[in-house]
Amino acid sequence: MTIDRTSAVSTLKEGVANKIHADWQAGFRAKKGDLEPRFKPVKAKYFDWVVANKALFQSLLNAGQAKIEIDIAHVDNSNLDPGNAGENNAAAEGALAVALDAFVNEKDLKSEVVIDELSSLVHDQWMARNGSWASPEQMVPFSQLSGEEQEKDRVIVRHAIAAVTEHFSSKVTA
Repeated sequence: MTIDRTSAVSTLKEGVANKIHADWQAGFRAKKGDLEPRFKPVKAKYFDWVVANKALFQSLLNAGQAKIEIDIAHVDNSNLDPGNAGENNAAAEGALAVALDAFVNEKDLKSEVVIDELSSLVHDQWMARNGSWASPEQMVPFSQLSGEEQEKDRVIVRHAIAAVTEHFSSKVTA
């Protein structure tokens, strides 16, 4: 089967990135409570985004969910500025790429072994993007991560697999 990977990733990336961010929000809220904000700065290079999304940003300001910072704990990924949505989008794009390859190569996408193989690739991508600031405990091969850290990568992969199989459902057998 031939798949236009660029088109498929572009089509599916926002949905997967939104799920990645929603999972992070759920974990944050479980630890900190529903009302605890998590403000992150909107960098000057993204002020064009603020201007282009003036109505959205104004509503976030009015709700107390933004200043020249944005409350990532209470704002959907699709409404974040590009800087704060960047890692979720990059993770989604990378996970979709490896999930699409596995799908095209007819790997068993329900297999935990395959999920771990793909999670290892996603973790390698993450280290390449974030190695300059990541803790030493995170800068190890997937197999050496704690179970909690491994599960973060697996969740991202599962979201990507779900998006790919749903998108190409007519090609997937049960």
